[in-house]
This record gives sequence, C-alpha cells and structure tokens, in this order.
Amino acid sequence: MKKVFLTLGISLSLFIFLTLLHSCKEEGYAMINIKGSVTDTEGKFIDSLLITIQNKQTKAIDAFRVSHIHQNFDRVYTLEKAGNCDFIITVEDIDGERNGGYFKEQTKTISVSENEYTTRNDLMVIHPYASKEVGFILEKIY
Repeated sequence: MKKVFLTLGISLSLFIFLTLLHSCKEEGYAMINIKGSVTDTEGKFIDSLLITIQNKQTKAIDAFRVSHIHQNFDRVYTLEKAGNCDFIITVEDIDGERNGGYFKEQTKTISVSENEYTTRNDLMVIHPYASKEVGFILEKIY
C-alpha cells in the first residue's frame, strides 16, 4: 500500500512541477527559418552558386555556397523580438561555365509579418518562430 501512495505522490509531484515549469516560461528571441532551392529551367540542380541573405532591417549578411551534397539551403536567423522584417536573397553563379553554363543572377525579397509567428518551446523559454520557403529557377545565359 505504501508503494502505491509513493508512486501516486511522485506522479502528482511531477505533474505539479511540469505545470509550474510551463507556466513560468518567458518569451525569448525570435527565430526565422528560411529554406530554399535553386534549379535551372529544366529542374536540375545547379552546383557552385553563391547565396547571400541580407536582413533588410539589421543589414546583417549571411553568404554561403550550395553544393551537390547540400542541394537545398536551410538557414535560421534570430531577432531580439518578433516583428515585421524583410530578407533580400541573391543567388549568383560564381564558377563561370564549370557548372554547365553561366546562369543569370536572381534576387528575391521575402517578408515575415508579425502575424506569421507561431511559438516554439525550448525548455524554460518560448520562442516566436516563423518559417519561409523560396525557390529560384535560374536561366542559362550561355
């Protein structure tokens, strides 16, 4: 009988602890996840491209290359708090004709508005979280 009460007591204590833990969470920094893909007009992946993502408000720039190993890109950016923001994404061919031709540079702007954020739990903190996907289809110049 003591075992049953001990088990019930532990279960109740754990339930109360988890309830209090959840109610004490504070709002943390905001996270924005940007995912994308780049192909040619035939739907084929293009190797050795430089992708630059700039936060229009903070002017922070993230530049990286895509390769045959990681054909799509998936980046996470943090902001102090959730709010409206724009990201300028530029894709450019940097290896000349080695990837099957020279492709025309392309730029797109994606916007995240305040109402697009959901929440993401991270232990003691709830983070505002938004996700965007963008696709680029590059035209071959020659």
